[in-house]
Amino acid sequence: MYNVMVVDDDCLVRERIISSIDFAGMGMNVCAEADTGTMAMELFEQYHPQIVIMDINIPQINGIDAAKAMIRNNEDISIIIITGYGSVDFAKEAIRNGMVDFLLKPINMDELTVTLERIRGSLDRKVQLAIEQQHMKKLLERSMPLLRNKYFMSLINTPSEELSEEENRVYLMDFGVEGPVSDIAAVIIVPQYNTSAAGEKMTVQGILEEEIKKSLCGMDENFREIVLFDSLQRAILIVYGEQPNMEYCLEKNLDAIRDRLKYIYKIDFKASIGKCVNEFRKLSDSYRAAEYALEYWNVFGENNIVSNRNIQQVVIDSQNQNEPIHHSEIMDLFVSKSEEEMIRRLNGYLTGFIVSSQVSTEQVRQRSIELIALMISGARELGIEFSVPAGENPYFEVLTTNNVAQIRQTVLKLGASLFAGIGNAREQNSSKTVSAAKRFIVQNYMDMELNLSKVAENVHISPGYLSQLIKKHTGAGFTDYLNYVRIEHAKHLLSTSDMRVYEVSEAVGYQNPKYFYQVFKQMTGKRPREFSQETAEPDEL
Repeated sequence: MYNVMVVDDDCLVRERIISSIDFAGMGMNVCAEADTGTMAMELFEQYHPQIVIMDINIPQINGIDAAKAMIRNNEDISIIIITGYGSVDFAKEAIRNGMVDFLLKPINMDELTVTLERIRGSLDRKVQLAIEQQHMKKLLERSMPLLRNKYFMSLINTPSEELSEEENRVYLMDFGVEGPVSDIAAVIIVPQYNTSAAGEKMTVQGILEEEIKKSLCGMDENFREIVLFDSLQRAILIVYGEQPNMEYCLEKNLDAIRDRLKYIYKIDFKASIGKCVNEFRKLSDSYRAAEYALEYWNVFGENNIVSNRNIQQVVIDSQNQNEPIHHSEIMDLFVSKSEEEMIRRLNGYLTGFIVSSQVSTEQVRQRSIELIALMISGARELGIEFSVPAGENPYFEVLTTNNVAQIRQTVLKLGASLFAGIGNAREQNSSKTVSAAKRFIVQNYMDMELNLSKVAENVHISPGYLSQLIKKHTGAGFTDYLNYVRIEHAKHLLSTSDMRVYEVSEAVGYQNPKYFYQVFKQMTGKRPREFSQETAEPDEL
Protein backbone atom coordinates (compact mmCIF):
# COMPACT_ATOMS: atom_id res chain seq x y z
CA MET A 1 0.00 0.00 0.00
CA TYR A 2 1.52 3.32 -1.11
CA ASN A 3 0.87 6.48 0.95
CA VAL A 4 -0.44 9.54 -0.88
CA MET A 5 -0.48 13.18 0.31
CA VAL A 6 -2.76 15.76 -1.34
CA VAL A 7 -1.68 19.44 -1.15
CA ASP A 8 -3.90 22.31 -2.33
CA ASP A 9 -5.05 25.49 -0.62
CA ASP A 10 -8.57 24.90 -1.94
CA CYS A 11 -10.29 22.32 0.31
CA LEU A 12 -12.90 21.64 -2.38
CA VAL A 13 -10.15 20.58 -4.80
CA ARG A 14 -8.65 18.27 -2.16
CA GLU A 15 -12.01 16.76 -1.34
CA ARG A 16 -12.79 16.22 -5.04
CA ILE A 17 -9.50 14.42 -5.60
CA ILE A 18 -9.88 12.21 -2.52
CA SER A 19 -13.52 11.33 -3.17
CA SER A 20 -13.24 10.87 -6.94
CA ILE A 21 -10.20 8.58 -7.09
CA ASP A 22 -10.38 4.91 -5.99
CA PHE A 23 -7.10 5.05 -4.07
CA ALA A 24 -7.75 1.81 -2.15
CA GLY A 25 -8.46 -0.02 -5.39
CA MET A 26 -5.06 1.07 -6.71
CA GLY A 27 -3.26 -0.07 -3.57
CA MET A 28 -2.91 3.45 -2.20
CA ASN A 29 -3.89 5.24 1.01
CA VAL A 30 -4.39 8.99 1.44
CA CYS A 31 -2.35 9.46 4.61
CA ALA A 32 -2.41 13.28 4.80
CA GLU A 33 -3.65 16.48 3.20
CA ALA A 34 -2.34 20.03 3.53
CA ASP A 35 -3.28 23.53 2.37
CA THR A 36 0.11 25.27 2.72
CA GLY A 37 3.66 24.44 1.73
CA THR A 38 4.80 24.58 5.37
CA MET A 39 2.14 22.14 6.48
CA ALA A 40 2.96 19.89 3.53
CA MET A 41 6.62 19.69 4.61
CA GLU A 42 5.65 18.88 8.20
CA LEU A 43 3.25 16.13 7.15
CA PHE A 44 5.81 14.83 4.66
CA GLU A 45 8.30 14.34 7.49
CA GLN A 46 5.61 12.64 9.61
CA TYR A 47 4.06 10.25 7.08
CA HIS A 48 6.78 9.87 4.38
CA PRO A 49 4.32 9.44 1.48
CA GLN A 50 5.56 7.82 -1.71
CA ILE A 51 3.25 9.95 -3.88
CA VAL A 52 2.43 13.67 -3.53
CA ILE A 53 -0.27 15.45 -5.53
CA MET A 54 0.52 19.17 -5.12
CA ASP A 55 -0.61 22.50 -6.51
CA ILE A 56 2.11 24.99 -7.47
CA ASN A 57 0.26 28.06 -6.18
CA ILE A 58 0.04 27.37 -2.42
CA PRO A 59 0.78 29.76 0.50
CA GLN A 60 4.04 30.08 2.44
CA ILE A 61 6.15 27.72 0.31
CA ASN A 62 5.16 27.28 -3.32
CA GLY A 63 4.71 23.84 -4.80
CA ILE A 64 7.94 23.83 -6.82
CA ASP A 65 10.12 24.72 -3.80
CA ALA A 66 8.30 22.24 -1.56
CA ALA A 67 8.73 19.53 -4.18
CA LYS A 68 12.46 20.27 -4.47
CA ALA A 69 12.86 19.87 -0.70
CA MET A 70 10.91 16.61 -0.71
CA ILE A 71 13.01 15.19 -3.55
CA ARG A 72 16.21 16.13 -1.69
CA ASN A 73 15.01 14.04 1.27
CA ASN A 74 13.66 11.15 -0.82
CA GLU A 75 14.78 10.69 -4.42
CA ASP A 76 12.23 7.94 -5.00
CA ILE A 77 9.19 10.09 -4.23
CA SER A 78 6.73 10.63 -7.09
CA ILE A 79 5.27 14.14 -7.30
CA ILE A 80 2.34 15.16 -9.48
CA ILE A 81 2.35 18.94 -9.96
CA ILE A 82 -1.00 20.60 -10.70
CA THR A 83 -1.68 24.25 -11.45
CA GLY A 84 -4.14 26.61 -12.98
CA TYR A 85 -1.33 28.19 -14.96
CA GLY A 86 -0.49 26.64 -18.31
CA SER A 87 2.93 28.26 -18.29
CA VAL A 88 5.66 26.52 -20.25
CA ASP A 89 8.21 27.89 -17.76
CA PHE A 90 6.45 26.17 -14.87
CA ALA A 91 6.39 22.89 -16.82
CA LYS A 92 10.08 23.18 -17.73
CA GLU A 93 11.08 23.85 -14.13
CA ALA A 94 8.95 20.96 -12.85
CA ILE A 95 10.49 18.53 -15.36
CA ARG A 96 14.02 19.85 -14.69
CA ASN A 97 13.61 19.11 -10.98
CA GLY A 98 12.41 15.55 -11.41
CA MET A 99 8.64 16.19 -11.36
CA VAL A 100 7.75 14.50 -14.63
CA ASP A 101 3.99 14.52 -14.08
CA PHE A 102 2.39 17.92 -14.71
CA LEU A 103 -1.41 18.37 -14.82
CA LEU A 104 -3.46 21.50 -15.45
CA LYS A 105 -6.55 22.66 -13.61
CA PRO A 106 -9.39 21.93 -13.81
CA ILE A 107 -8.14 18.43 -13.08
CA ASN A 108 -9.35 15.64 -15.33
CA MET A 109 -9.89 12.76 -12.89
CA ASP A 110 -9.48 10.14 -15.60
CA GLU A 111 -6.13 11.66 -16.51
CA LEU A 112 -5.10 11.77 -12.85
CA THR A 113 -6.12 8.11 -12.42
CA VAL A 114 -4.00 7.07 -15.41
CA THR A 115 -1.06 9.03 -14.01
CA LEU A 116 -1.42 7.39 -10.59
CA GLU A 117 -1.64 3.93 -12.12
CA ARG A 118 1.52 4.62 -14.11
CA ILE A 119 3.30 5.83 -10.97
CA ARG A 120 2.12 2.76 -9.07
CA GLY A 121 3.53 0.53 -11.81
CA SER A 122 6.82 2.40 -11.68
CA LEU A 123 6.98 2.08 -7.88
CA ASP A 124 6.20 -1.63 -8.09
CA ARG A 125 9.01 -2.12 -10.57
CA LYS A 126 11.43 -0.18 -8.40
CA VAL A 127 10.61 -2.32 -5.37
CA GLN A 128 11.00 -5.54 -7.35
CA LEU A 129 14.30 -4.38 -8.86
CA ALA A 130 15.54 -3.39 -5.41
CA ILE A 131 14.75 -6.87 -4.09
CA GLU A 132 16.49 -8.65 -6.98
CA GLN A 133 19.61 -6.48 -6.94
CA GLN A 134 19.72 -5.82 -3.17
CA HIS A 135 20.15 -2.08 -3.80
CA MET A 136 17.55 -1.01 -1.24
CA LYS A 137 18.64 -2.70 1.97
CA LYS A 138 16.64 -0.49 4.31
CA LEU A 139 13.41 -1.06 2.42
CA LEU A 140 14.06 -4.80 2.41
CA GLU A 141 14.66 -4.83 6.16
CA ARG A 142 11.35 -3.08 6.83
CA SER A 143 9.48 -5.24 4.35
CA MET A 144 11.24 -8.54 4.98
CA PRO A 145 8.48 -10.26 7.04
CA LEU A 146 5.80 -9.31 4.51
CA LEU A 147 7.99 -10.20 1.53
CA ARG A 148 8.97 -13.52 3.05
CA ASN A 149 5.35 -14.35 3.75
CA LYS A 150 4.33 -13.41 0.20
CA TYR A 151 7.19 -15.37 -1.38
CA PHE A 152 6.61 -18.62 0.50
CA MET A 153 2.85 -18.35 0.06
CA SER A 154 3.52 -18.12 -3.70
CA LEU A 155 5.70 -21.23 -3.47
CA ILE A 156 3.00 -23.32 -1.83
CA ASN A 157 0.45 -22.19 -4.42
CA THR A 158 2.60 -22.64 -7.56
CA PRO A 159 2.80 -26.08 -9.23
CA SER A 160 6.31 -27.57 -9.15
CA GLU A 161 6.56 -27.80 -12.94
CA GLU A 162 6.35 -24.01 -13.17
CA LEU A 163 9.35 -23.44 -10.88
CA SER A 164 13.09 -23.97 -11.09
CA GLU A 165 15.02 -24.76 -7.92
CA GLU A 166 18.05 -22.87 -9.25
CA GLU A 167 15.99 -19.74 -9.95
CA ASN A 168 14.64 -19.86 -6.40
CA ARG A 169 18.03 -20.26 -4.76
CA VAL A 170 18.87 -16.54 -4.66
CA TYR A 171 15.51 -15.72 -3.08
CA LEU A 172 15.84 -18.54 -0.56
CA MET A 173 19.25 -17.24 0.54
CA ASP A 174 17.81 -13.73 0.94
CA PHE A 175 15.22 -15.16 3.31
CA GLY A 176 17.75 -17.09 5.38
CA VAL A 177 17.43 -20.54 3.77
CA GLU A 178 21.01 -21.75 3.35
CA GLY A 179 22.93 -25.01 3.31
CA PRO A 180 21.81 -28.47 2.16
CA VAL A 181 18.10 -29.14 2.32
CA SER A 182 16.94 -32.68 1.63
CA ASP A 183 13.62 -32.82 3.51
CA ILE A 184 10.83 -30.26 3.31
CA ALA A 185 7.23 -30.47 4.50
CA ALA A 186 4.22 -28.14 4.79
CA VAL A 187 1.88 -28.21 7.78
CA ILE A 188 -1.48 -26.47 8.10
CA ILE A 189 -2.42 -25.50 11.66
CA VAL A 190 -5.92 -24.19 12.37
CA PRO A 191 -6.25 -22.52 15.82
CA GLN A 192 -9.67 -22.88 17.39
CA TYR A 193 -10.51 -19.16 17.49
CA ASN A 194 -13.56 -18.13 19.47
CA THR A 195 -15.82 -15.16 18.67
CA SER A 196 -13.44 -12.71 20.37
CA ALA A 197 -11.99 -9.57 18.83
CA ALA A 198 -9.28 -9.58 16.19
CA GLY A 199 -6.73 -8.40 18.76
CA GLU A 200 -7.17 -11.58 20.78
CA LYS A 201 -6.77 -13.64 17.63
CA MET A 202 -3.45 -11.90 17.03
CA THR A 203 -2.45 -12.91 20.58
CA VAL A 204 -3.33 -16.54 19.80
CA GLN A 205 -1.19 -16.35 16.66
CA GLY A 206 1.74 -14.93 18.62
CA ILE A 207 1.53 -17.65 21.29
CA LEU A 208 1.21 -20.36 18.64
CA GLU A 209 4.22 -19.11 16.67
CA GLU A 210 6.37 -18.85 19.80
CA GLU A 211 5.50 -22.37 20.96
CA ILE A 212 6.11 -23.81 17.49
CA LYS A 213 9.57 -22.30 17.26
CA LYS A 214 10.45 -23.24 20.84
CA SER A 215 9.47 -26.87 20.37
CA LEU A 216 10.65 -27.53 16.83
CA CYS A 217 14.09 -26.06 17.49
CA GLY A 218 14.69 -29.10 19.71
CA MET A 219 14.04 -31.59 16.90
CA ASP A 220 17.48 -31.30 15.32
CA GLU A 221 20.19 -28.63 15.26
CA ASN A 222 20.04 -28.55 11.44
CA PHE A 223 16.25 -28.30 11.38
CA ARG A 224 14.59 -24.95 10.53
CA GLU A 225 11.02 -23.71 10.38
CA ILE A 226 9.10 -20.84 8.77
CA VAL A 227 5.73 -19.81 10.21
CA LEU A 228 3.24 -17.96 7.99
CA PHE A 229 -0.41 -16.98 8.46
CA ASP A 230 -2.79 -17.01 5.52
CA SER A 231 -5.93 -14.91 4.96
CA LEU A 232 -8.07 -17.50 6.78
CA GLN A 233 -6.02 -17.06 10.00
CA ARG A 234 -4.44 -20.50 9.54
CA ALA A 235 -0.77 -21.03 10.37
CA ILE A 236 1.24 -22.47 7.47
CA LEU A 237 4.35 -24.13 8.89
CA ILE A 238 7.19 -24.90 6.48
CA VAL A 239 9.81 -27.22 7.99
CA TYR A 240 13.08 -28.01 6.22
CA GLY A 241 16.51 -29.53 6.88
CA GLU A 242 17.85 -33.08 6.92
CA GLN A 243 15.46 -35.36 8.75
CA PRO A 244 14.55 -38.77 7.24
CA ASN A 245 11.65 -39.25 9.69
CA MET A 246 10.25 -35.77 9.26
CA GLU A 247 6.53 -36.60 9.25
CA TYR A 248 6.88 -38.75 12.38
CA CYS A 249 8.92 -36.05 14.18
CA LEU A 250 6.44 -33.36 13.18
CA GLU A 251 3.47 -35.38 14.40
CA LYS A 252 5.16 -36.05 17.74
CA ASN A 253 6.18 -32.42 18.28
CA LEU A 254 2.82 -31.00 17.18
CA ASP A 255 1.09 -33.30 19.66
CA ALA A 256 3.38 -31.95 22.39
CA ILE A 257 2.72 -28.34 21.36
CA ARG A 258 -1.02 -28.96 21.33
CA ASP A 259 -0.97 -30.48 24.82
CA ARG A 260 1.08 -27.56 26.14
CA LEU A 261 -1.21 -24.92 24.62
CA LYS A 262 -4.32 -26.63 25.97
CA TYR A 263 -2.83 -26.92 29.47
CA ILE A 264 -1.26 -23.46 29.82
CA TYR A 265 -3.32 -21.18 27.55
CA LYS A 266 -6.58 -23.12 27.03
CA ILE A 267 -5.92 -22.91 23.29
CA ASP A 268 -6.51 -25.85 20.96
CA PHE A 269 -5.81 -26.42 17.29
CA LYS A 270 -6.07 -29.01 14.57
CA ALA A 271 -3.29 -29.70 12.11
CA SER A 272 -2.51 -31.63 8.96
CA ILE A 273 0.96 -32.66 7.79
CA GLY A 274 1.80 -32.82 4.08
CA LYS A 275 4.13 -35.31 2.47
CA CYS A 276 7.89 -34.78 2.62
CA VAL A 277 9.55 -33.41 -0.56
CA ASN A 278 13.22 -32.81 -1.42
CA GLU A 279 13.08 -29.43 -3.21
CA PHE A 280 11.44 -26.10 -2.38
CA ARG A 281 9.96 -25.97 -5.86
CA LYS A 282 7.93 -29.05 -4.89
CA LEU A 283 6.56 -27.36 -1.76
CA SER A 284 3.13 -27.01 -3.38
CA ASP A 285 2.93 -30.83 -3.59
CA SER A 286 3.41 -31.08 0.17
CA TYR A 287 0.93 -28.25 0.78
CA ARG A 288 -1.74 -29.89 -1.38
CA ALA A 289 -1.23 -33.13 0.54
CA ALA A 290 -1.71 -31.19 3.80
CA GLU A 291 -4.92 -29.65 2.41
CA TYR A 292 -6.17 -33.10 1.54
CA ALA A 293 -5.35 -34.34 5.05
CA LEU A 294 -7.18 -31.35 6.54
CA GLU A 295 -10.22 -32.15 4.43
CA TYR A 296 -10.06 -35.71 5.75
CA TRP A 297 -10.15 -34.35 9.29
CA ASN A 298 -13.12 -32.06 8.59
CA VAL A 299 -15.21 -34.77 6.90
CA PHE A 300 -14.74 -37.39 9.57
CA GLY A 301 -14.46 -35.10 12.59
CA GLU A 302 -11.22 -36.53 13.98
CA ASN A 303 -10.00 -34.40 16.85
CA ASN A 304 -6.27 -34.97 16.35
CA ILE A 305 -3.33 -34.23 14.09
CA VAL A 306 -3.65 -35.84 10.67
CA SER A 307 -0.51 -36.85 8.80
CA ASN A 308 -0.38 -37.57 5.10
CA ARG A 309 1.45 -40.83 5.82
CA ASN A 310 -1.56 -42.15 7.76
CA ILE A 311 -4.20 -41.48 5.09
CA GLN A 312 -5.18 -44.27 2.73
CA GLN A 313 -6.20 -43.00 -0.70
CA VAL A 314 -9.62 -44.64 -1.01
CA VAL A 315 -11.86 -42.97 -3.61
CA ILE A 316 -15.14 -44.37 -4.96
CA ASP A 317 -15.96 -44.31 -8.69
CA SER A 318 -18.42 -41.46 -8.41
CA GLN A 319 -15.87 -39.34 -6.58
CA ASN A 320 -13.40 -39.95 -9.41
CA GLN A 321 -15.84 -38.23 -11.74
CA ASN A 322 -17.09 -35.59 -9.29
CA GLU A 323 -14.35 -34.55 -6.91
CA PRO A 324 -15.58 -33.50 -3.41
CA ILE A 325 -15.57 -29.82 -2.61
CA HIS A 326 -12.42 -28.85 -0.70
CA HIS A 327 -12.05 -27.13 2.65
CA SER A 328 -10.48 -24.08 1.00
CA GLU A 329 -13.47 -23.81 -1.37
CA ILE A 330 -15.87 -23.91 1.59
CA MET A 331 -13.96 -21.07 3.23
CA ASP A 332 -14.04 -19.15 -0.06
CA LEU A 333 -17.83 -19.52 -0.10
CA PHE A 334 -18.14 -18.07 3.38
CA VAL A 335 -15.96 -15.03 2.62
CA SER A 336 -17.83 -14.24 -0.62
CA LYS A 337 -18.98 -10.66 -1.02
CA SER A 338 -22.67 -11.58 -1.03
CA GLU A 339 -25.00 -14.33 0.07
CA GLU A 340 -26.26 -14.59 -3.52
CA GLU A 341 -22.76 -15.37 -4.77
CA MET A 342 -22.25 -17.98 -2.07
CA ILE A 343 -25.61 -19.68 -2.83
CA ARG A 344 -24.89 -19.60 -6.58
CA ARG A 345 -21.54 -21.29 -6.22
CA LEU A 346 -22.80 -23.83 -3.68
CA ASN A 347 -25.82 -24.66 -5.83
CA GLY A 348 -23.58 -25.10 -8.86
CA TYR A 349 -21.47 -27.64 -6.97
CA LEU A 350 -24.55 -29.53 -5.74
CA THR A 351 -26.05 -29.63 -9.22
CA GLY A 352 -22.75 -30.95 -10.62
CA PHE A 353 -22.98 -34.32 -8.91
CA ILE A 354 -26.78 -34.53 -8.58
CA VAL A 355 -27.35 -34.49 -12.35
CA SER A 356 -24.72 -37.17 -12.95
CA SER A 357 -26.43 -40.42 -14.00
CA GLN A 358 -23.82 -42.46 -12.13
CA VAL A 359 -24.57 -40.84 -8.75
CA SER A 360 -27.34 -42.55 -6.79
CA THR A 361 -29.58 -40.94 -4.18
CA GLU A 362 -27.52 -42.69 -1.51
CA GLN A 363 -24.33 -41.16 -2.90
CA VAL A 364 -25.98 -37.72 -3.00
CA ARG A 365 -26.98 -38.22 0.63
CA GLN A 366 -23.44 -39.25 1.58
CA ARG A 367 -21.86 -36.34 -0.29
CA SER A 368 -24.34 -33.90 1.29
CA ILE A 369 -23.55 -35.18 4.78
CA GLU A 370 -19.85 -34.55 4.09
CA LEU A 371 -20.65 -31.09 2.73
CA ILE A 372 -22.75 -30.21 5.80
CA ALA A 373 -19.88 -31.31 8.06
CA LEU A 374 -17.44 -29.17 6.06
CA MET A 375 -19.68 -26.10 6.24
CA ILE A 376 -20.29 -26.39 9.99
CA SER A 377 -16.58 -26.94 10.61
CA GLY A 378 -15.66 -23.99 8.38
CA ALA A 379 -18.16 -21.72 10.11
CA ARG A 380 -16.72 -22.67 13.49
CA GLU A 381 -13.26 -21.73 12.25
CA LEU A 382 -14.68 -18.29 11.49
CA GLY A 383 -16.17 -17.93 14.96
CA ILE A 384 -19.75 -19.21 14.49
CA GLU A 385 -20.90 -21.88 16.94
CA PHE A 386 -23.63 -23.80 15.10
CA SER A 387 -26.58 -24.96 17.20
CA VAL A 388 -29.26 -27.19 15.71
CA PRO A 389 -32.76 -25.63 15.96
CA ALA A 390 -35.48 -27.94 17.29
CA GLY A 391 -36.88 -30.06 14.48
CA GLU A 392 -34.40 -28.66 11.91
CA ASN A 393 -31.39 -30.96 12.24
CA PRO A 394 -29.80 -30.91 8.73
CA TYR A 395 -28.22 -34.33 9.22
CA PHE A 396 -31.59 -35.82 10.18
CA GLU A 397 -33.35 -34.12 7.26
CA VAL A 398 -30.82 -35.48 4.75
CA LEU A 399 -30.85 -39.00 6.21
CA THR A 400 -34.64 -39.32 6.31
CA THR A 401 -35.57 -38.20 2.82
CA ASN A 402 -35.25 -39.78 -0.62
CA ASN A 403 -36.05 -36.47 -2.35
CA VAL A 404 -32.88 -35.19 -3.97
CA ALA A 405 -34.32 -31.67 -4.37
CA GLN A 406 -35.11 -31.56 -0.64
CA ILE A 407 -31.58 -32.71 0.18
CA ARG A 408 -30.18 -29.87 -1.92
CA GLN A 409 -32.58 -27.37 -0.31
CA THR A 410 -31.46 -28.46 3.15
CA VAL A 411 -27.80 -27.89 2.28
CA LEU A 412 -28.49 -24.48 0.69
CA LYS A 413 -30.61 -23.39 3.66
CA LEU A 414 -27.82 -24.32 6.06
CA GLY A 415 -25.28 -22.44 3.92
CA ALA A 416 -27.40 -19.27 3.94
CA SER A 417 -27.92 -19.51 7.72
CA LEU A 418 -24.20 -19.93 8.41
CA PHE A 419 -23.30 -17.14 5.97
CA ALA A 420 -25.68 -14.75 7.78
CA GLY A 421 -24.19 -15.70 11.15
CA ILE A 422 -20.66 -15.08 9.89
CA GLY A 423 -21.70 -11.69 8.51
CA ASN A 424 -23.30 -10.67 11.81
CA ALA A 425 -20.24 -11.75 13.78
CA ARG A 426 -17.96 -9.81 11.41
CA GLU A 427 -20.12 -6.68 11.77
CA GLN A 428 -20.14 -6.94 15.57
CA ASN A 429 -16.38 -7.31 15.64
CA SER A 430 -15.89 -4.29 13.39
CA SER A 431 -18.19 -2.19 15.65
CA LYS A 432 -16.22 -3.26 18.72
CA THR A 433 -12.96 -2.39 16.97
CA VAL A 434 -14.19 1.11 16.03
CA SER A 435 -15.45 1.71 19.59
CA ALA A 436 -12.07 0.70 20.99
CA ALA A 437 -10.29 2.97 18.49
CA LYS A 438 -12.53 5.93 19.38
CA ARG A 439 -11.90 5.38 23.09
CA PHE A 440 -8.16 5.33 22.47
CA ILE A 441 -8.36 8.56 20.47
CA VAL A 442 -10.41 10.30 23.19
CA GLN A 443 -7.92 9.15 25.82
CA ASN A 444 -4.84 10.18 23.83
CA TYR A 445 -5.91 13.11 21.64
CA MET A 446 -3.40 15.37 23.44
CA ASP A 447 -0.50 13.24 22.16
CA MET A 448 1.13 15.27 19.38
CA GLU A 449 2.48 12.06 17.84
CA LEU A 450 -0.92 10.36 17.67
CA ASN A 451 -1.62 9.05 14.19
CA LEU A 452 -3.54 6.33 12.38
CA SER A 453 -0.75 3.77 12.76
CA LYS A 454 -0.63 4.19 16.54
CA VAL A 455 -4.37 3.74 16.91
CA ALA A 456 -4.36 0.74 14.54
CA GLU A 457 -1.56 -0.86 16.54
CA ASN A 458 -3.56 -0.41 19.74
CA VAL A 459 -6.62 -2.20 18.34
CA HIS A 460 -4.47 -4.78 16.51
CA ILE A 461 -5.55 -4.26 12.90
CA SER A 462 -3.88 -2.70 9.86
CA PRO A 463 -4.02 1.11 9.43
CA GLY A 464 -5.75 0.77 6.07
CA TYR A 465 -8.50 -1.46 7.45
CA LEU A 466 -9.00 0.79 10.50
CA SER A 467 -9.31 3.82 8.20
CA GLN A 468 -12.07 2.03 6.27
CA LEU A 469 -13.92 1.05 9.48
CA ILE A 470 -13.79 4.58 10.90
CA LYS A 471 -15.08 6.00 7.63
CA LYS A 472 -17.87 3.43 7.55
CA HIS A 473 -19.01 3.92 11.16
CA THR A 474 -18.46 7.67 11.63
CA GLY A 475 -18.80 9.02 8.10
CA ALA A 476 -15.47 10.84 8.51
CA GLY A 477 -11.85 10.00 7.80
CA PHE A 478 -9.37 9.39 10.62
CA THR A 479 -7.83 12.86 10.43
CA ASP A 480 -11.24 14.55 10.43
CA TYR A 481 -12.39 12.51 13.42
CA LEU A 482 -9.18 13.24 15.36
CA ASN A 483 -9.55 16.95 14.56
CA TYR A 484 -13.17 16.83 15.73
CA VAL A 485 -12.15 15.37 19.10
CA ARG A 486 -9.33 17.86 19.54
CA ILE A 487 -11.41 20.89 18.56
CA GLU A 488 -14.23 19.88 20.93
CA HIS A 489 -11.74 19.79 23.80
CA ALA A 490 -10.20 23.05 22.59
CA LYS A 491 -13.63 24.73 22.66
CA HIS A 492 -14.07 23.56 26.23
CA LEU A 493 -10.68 24.95 27.30
CA LEU A 494 -11.26 28.26 25.52
CA SER A 495 -14.62 28.76 27.20
CA THR A 496 -13.66 27.59 30.73
CA SER A 497 -10.05 28.71 31.22
CA ASP A 498 -7.71 31.66 30.78
CA MET A 499 -5.27 29.68 28.62
CA ARG A 500 -3.74 31.42 25.61
CA VAL A 501 -4.50 30.12 22.14
CA TYR A 502 -1.06 28.55 21.67
CA GLU A 503 -1.38 26.87 25.08
CA VAL A 504 -4.73 25.40 24.09
CA SER A 505 -3.21 24.27 20.80
CA GLU A 506 -0.49 22.34 22.62
CA ALA A 507 -2.92 21.00 25.23
CA VAL A 508 -5.10 19.31 22.60
CA GLY A 509 -2.22 17.82 20.61
CA TYR A 510 -1.31 20.30 17.86
CA GLN A 511 2.39 20.93 17.24
CA ASN A 512 1.76 23.90 14.99
CA PRO A 513 -0.46 26.71 16.39
CA LYS A 514 -1.08 27.97 12.85
CA TYR A 515 -2.45 24.60 11.82
CA PHE A 516 -4.64 24.56 14.96
CA TYR A 517 -5.89 28.02 14.05
CA GLN A 518 -6.82 26.89 10.52
CA VAL A 519 -8.55 23.71 11.64
CA PHE A 520 -10.46 25.51 14.40
CA LYS A 521 -11.74 28.16 12.05
CA GLN A 522 -12.64 25.60 9.40
CA MET A 523 -14.67 23.51 11.87
CA THR A 524 -16.29 26.28 13.92
CA GLY A 525 -16.37 29.20 11.49
CA LYS A 526 -14.63 31.37 14.10
CA ARG A 527 -11.11 32.23 15.19
CA PRO A 528 -10.10 30.71 18.54
CA ARG A 529 -9.88 34.14 20.18
CA GLU A 530 -13.32 35.14 18.86
CA PHE A 531 -14.80 31.92 20.20
CA SER A 532 -13.17 32.48 23.58
CA GLN A 533 -14.49 36.05 23.85
CA GLU A 534 -18.02 35.12 22.81
CA THR A 535 -18.32 32.23 25.22
CA ALA A 536 -16.82 34.25 28.04
CA GLU A 537 -19.49 36.96 27.76
CA PRO A 538 -22.70 36.43 29.79
CA ASP A 539 -25.86 35.80 27.83
CA GLU A 540 -28.15 38.81 27.57
CA LEU A 541 -31.67 38.37 28.89
